[in-house]
Amino acid sequence: YGLTEQEVNELRFTGTASSILSARIAYLLNLKGPALAIDTACSSSLVAIAEACNSLILQTSDLALAGGVYVMAGPGLHIMTSKAGMLSEDGRCFTFDQRANGFVPGEGVGVVLLKRFSDAVRDGDPIHGVIRGWGINQDGKTNGITAPSANAQVLLEKDVYERFGISPETITLVETHGTATKLGDPIEVEALTKAFSTAKQKYCALGSVKSNIGHLSAAAGIAGVIKALLALKHQMLPPTIHFAELNEHISLDNTPFYINTQLQPWEVTAGKPRRAAVSSFGFSGTNAHLVIEEYISERESVKNNNELPCLFVLSARSEQQLKSYAQELKDWITAHTQLALVDMAFTLSQEILLQRLSAFIGEQPSTGVYTGLIKNRSKDASLFETDEDGQALLHLWCQQKKLAKVAQAWVSGLNVEWQLLYGEPLPHRINLPTYPFADERYWLPIAPAPAPNTPHNSTLHPLIQHNTSDFFAMRFSSTFRGDEFFLADHVVRGQRIMPGVVYLEMARAAVAQAMRIPAASAAFVEEGSMLRLSQIVWAGPLMVGASPLTVHITLTPQENGTISFVISQDAVNGVPYAQGTVEPGIQSTVQHLDLPAIQSRCQRRISASECYQRYRELSISYGPSLQGIEQLSVGEGEVLARLRLPATPGMAQPYTGGSTSLPYVLHPSMLDAALQACIGLQIVVPPEDRRDRACCRSRHRVGMRYRGV
Repeated sequence: YGLTEQEVNELRFTGTASSILSARIAYLLNLKGPALAIDTACSSSLVAIAEACNSLILQTSDLALAGGVYVMAGPGLHIMTSKAGMLSEDGRCFTFDQRANGFVPGEGVGVVLLKRFSDAVRDGDPIHGVIRGWGINQDGKTNGITAPSANAQVLLEKDVYERFGISPETITLVETHGTATKLGDPIEVEALTKAFSTAKQKYCALGSVKSNIGHLSAAAGIAGVIKALLALKHQMLPPTIHFAELNEHISLDNTPFYINTQLQPWEVTAGKPRRAAVSSFGFSGTNAHLVIEEYISERESVKNNNELPCLFVLSARSEQQLKSYAQELKDWITAHTQLALVDMAFTLSQEILLQRLSAFIGEQPSTGVYTGLIKNRSKDASLFETDEDGQALLHLWCQQKKLAKVAQAWVSGLNVEWQLLYGEPLPHRINLPTYPFADERYWLPIAPAPAPNTPHNSTLHPLIQHNTSDFFAMRFSSTFRGDEFFLADHVVRGQRIMPGVVYLEMARAAVAQAMRIPAASAAFVEEGSMLRLSQIVWAGPLMVGASPLTVHITLTPQENGTISFVISQDAVNGVPYAQGTVEPGIQSTVQHLDLPAIQSRCQRRISASECYQRYRELSISYGPSLQGIEQLSVGEGEVLARLRLPATPGMAQPYTGGSTSLPYVLHPSMLDAALQACIGLQIVVPPEDRRDRACCRSRHRVGMRYRGV
């Protein structure tokens, strides 16, 4: 109810259903076991881990992904929790502190991969920790549906320790729920004290990651788990920050607990594993508690014989990502010389994507690199894979460690049984750098809102919204908030900057308005003549930050019949962003290009994804509405670009003569895409002169030639 017609669509049906959150992961990864979307409010992700442990014990799963995600897509949570008096007025979580006055919302996502302990040890998996016990319960009837229950917390924690045979005296760190509320923190400490029920004092540190990153709501529990796992990994007790004076309602005298306020070594009795407990309590009344133990490997350390020959195989979805992956891995290997190359090589062989690279390292000079694109694999490769003799030959190569032949076969698209290459025992899977995903923007476009106190229909043009002329000057003014497609999707070094081509359309539209040129002939003064923009100077960047920015374009007629324009923030004495000259009445001449000849000279193809990846490497991020390049064809000193107007919802379309089209003639998306095509020449050649011959259509071919600067 209350949604616009555009917002009520088939994508919203699945895109906003909580059940799809887990189902989408199962769908993409082809997982067949239980897929549950769990909502118990703040305890959701810890409940998910507990349910995953149950599934593994019941053997309804062999592997389980469990965790949580919380994203604040709007201000709703802040408004509701602020009205409920739950938020910290200081913007800090003062957990356990006398200043505790509420929590600070945070965003995050975290997931752990769970496996039965015996299976993980058998398979040689990297183990970050062992979950020794877990449990879930409910508050039931309390003095308020969102009020915590100390009795329920005590019952849960005691149940976990008794069912799994865990002595609380072996737990030396508790990652608490710790929401930094005046009464919630004391209830939690009181419950822990009763659940531990030991005379041993001051041996267990209390902490809360909320003091560092805020309350992640559904992802709060997994954040605590990851903190505990990192503490186990580094064998250090992390401090709880923003703590100065103990909450007056908390007493730690004669208890097992102390507030850890500094980073310190995590000392335990020799031969005993470190143990941490993690709690998460939902305002729904559903509580979760688990105990995580340090994993002490019993397998003998293997000498890293990095002189043995190894075959490294990488795969990615694009050539550019493959290059990035290879460079990232090279840097990582250089920094981790203590690890076995064979373990790295074996771990990499688990990924299979379209773009492939293989590199074998052996006795010099038998070292080589091969690359291949699977979708272009030859018929010979397909035949080799299906033929029994071909498979037997490939197996023989693996057993005889003929790495060069195996490498070439793999990049050609053949599937290799890597176990044959490595033999028994297999190397161990280890943690390597993650896949370098392409930077792609998926934010929903926001339709422009009308200016304050201004009717919708009073806007003259998206770029010259109002006529603010006075007795002294012809002037048009516009206010930009930063959510306009040409700003939101044009980010340079983290700043939303106005594309230079926007000024061209702004000047054209302003002159068309001043000369009362009808929209249907907005590119022409009269039949056979046109407007010409020349002597364009881009003087400085127009950046829109958190506050809206009002920009003015001032037109001044010259004695020679031209019109000069200046675009600035200050209408009178401001430093210009851009300036130039518009010449009306120029005779129309159309230059015809020999397209087949250009295509024959430009044989090298550059995909749109590679093009925009190169721009991202230059710290220029183009969003969907400004990604108009479909393909570049590059020759010697020239480039031919195929452009298409991005079909982005909420983006104004070029003027096509219909009554429903918004009046863009030099559409920013198409014009900027034409300039972007210069990346094919590896240098941007600024235009000396632009003629406004005709409207930008939704599809174009643009030819460019390097002539020197």
